[in-house]
Amino acid sequence: MNTSVQSFLSALALGGLLALAGCGGGTGDNPNGGKAFNNGTGGGTSSGTSGATTGTTGTTGGTTTPPVSAPAPILGAGCANSGPDVICISLSSTASGVPADNTSTVSLTATLTRNGSAMPGQILLFSLGAPNMGTLTANSGATLSSGVVTDTFQAGATIGAVAVTVTHQTSGVSNTLALNLTQAPGNTPAGIQFVSAAPAVVGVVGSGQPTTSTVQFKVTDSNGLPVSGTSVNFTLVGPTGAYIGPGAPIPTRYTAQTGVAGTVNVPLTSGTAAGPVTITAAVSVGAVTFTTSTSVISIGGSVPSATHFTLATDKFNLPGLVKAGEKANLTVFLADRFSNFNILAGTQVSFFTEAGAVDTSVNLDDTGAGSVVFRTQNPLPFPVTSSLIAFPNAKGWLNVIAVTRGEEGFADVNGNGLYDPGVDTFNASMDLGEPFVDSNDNGVWDGPGCTQVGCDPTHPGEYFVDANIPPNGKYDGPNGVWDGPGCTQPGCNPSPMIWKAILLQFTGNIINCSINPAIVSVPNGSFQTFDVTVNDVNNNAPVAGTTVSVSTNVGTLANPTGTVLDGVSAAPFVHRFTLNDSDPSATSTASAVTLTVTVATPAGITTCQPFQITGTLN
Repeated sequence: MNTSVQSFLSALALGGLLALAGCGGGTGDNPNGGKAFNNGTGGGTSSGTSGATTGTTGTTGGTTTPPVSAPAPILGAGCANSGPDVICISLSSTASGVPADNTSTVSLTATLTRNGSAMPGQILLFSLGAPNMGTLTANSGATLSSGVVTDTFQAGATIGAVAVTVTHQTSGVSNTLALNLTQAPGNTPAGIQFVSAAPAVVGVVGSGQPTTSTVQFKVTDSNGLPVSGTSVNFTLVGPTGAYIGPGAPIPTRYTAQTGVAGTVNVPLTSGTAAGPVTITAAVSVGAVTFTTSTSVISIGGSVPSATHFTLATDKFNLPGLVKAGEKANLTVFLADRFSNFNILAGTQVSFFTEAGAVDTSVNLDDTGAGSVVFRTQNPLPFPVTSSLIAFPNAKGWLNVIAVTRGEEGFADVNGNGLYDPGVDTFNASMDLGEPFVDSNDNGVWDGPGCTQVGCDPTHPGEYFVDANIPPNGKYDGPNGVWDGPGCTQPGCNPSPMIWKAILLQFTGNIINCSINPAIVSVPNGSFQTFDVTVNDVNNNAPVAGTTVSVSTNVGTLANPTGTVLDGVSAAPFVHRFTLNDSDPSATSTASAVTLTVTVATPAGITTCQPFQITGTLN
């Protein structure tokens, strides 16, 4: 093999270059208009150029190189020299275009020849210039006796042109054709709809909650079928700092194409401010534009706020002094600083009680609420010394507290969603100490070493929750600065315990039933008013549902029946009624009157026996 042939083959192998020439021949010693390869044994030379050329065939030792076999092939697209031969691949398709509908197919036929004759048993490789625009049934195949290999292209969902290339594995000869993927017939966009936002609620940056939501829309044709490969333009309306897509160059705008199912996703990312978000999607067909918008997506502060914390009960007064197992349902309601409650799903709230027993904790539902059961049992409420408190009849009162991690409240004066010292309002009423169970009802933590005004250092020590990380083993009152995520003032706690207390009451059997005045004396044509007093051992009103009923043998009664309503009391229940003279004429005579008082209680609670008072009605 001479030097020029070696150089050409090296270039073909390393660079994948094809020696291509136009159809038709030049002039000179090589009728093909290209280089004639010398495969003789001599060391002569061969030269030539495309078009009109002249060349000489060298000789060595008197041996002449034999001529190229006739008829000589013509180089063209998909052809290349290989030694003394010309290898060619032709590639054709049953159609030049195909709908981008994920189902339509095109048959491909590749034929491999050498010097115009079929080459069987050769490997041909098939490939796509853009693999995302479709698929091939096979990536390779062996030629038949006819030199033919067939393959099938299946369209994807993207509109455009895709290059299909077939390559001879041995020689590197290749050929390429283009297939056009077009909008599927009858698959023109005719509407767009909002599908979902997952999650529908995200937290502000730095909240510890998810800050990104995937929002999905779907484009359909007039038959309700999905339309793929269509561009959709999105616009965001929401709080400062939120953006869609990559956020650049315009944070409130984004464009994406629908996929196979006609759906398209747009990522939403929150900023530092909370508020509602709406994303509008638009798809255009000529001069017509179809639009739709999301339902409201919420960006919230994500941690509970002490000023948005409520603890409620369905029953305040329970017969805990005489009955065990009586129940009340306690419910917490929480929201973040922006009054969003659905951001708090899964937040755990713990409960502690002075008396009776309560569920340990509850995880909030997607409305920011959760309920636990409280029941009557030992221990009983702490015995209160009246000299220490403002309510001398507080015996029987008990405190239950609900506790969770969150942030103290503040008034966001500048509306930027963050606490700014010196700008936003934070006062003593918002400054929380560690949670404690106020067993003596004086409003401050009591126990050895207590320092708050009005505390009782002789108290054995009220239960408190050590909110420090790690715990320091002592009760810490309000620290004078705002505590919450991102706080910056010295001594602040970025994850404080916030809490709420509720006052319940244990009452017992009725030990006192009395009436005042105790003698009936109704003037002629007039009336007399009476008070019936009912209380338990602690001088408190009995449980709700207790009734006081009064009857008379003469005259008429106004308000003869009274019912105890639920609530925490610091005094007996008093029912007031009136006895009226039903015959006010001057000639009427005095009548003997008997009033009968009956006090009825719910089952299991002892009451007094019915009693009477007597007198006259003139």
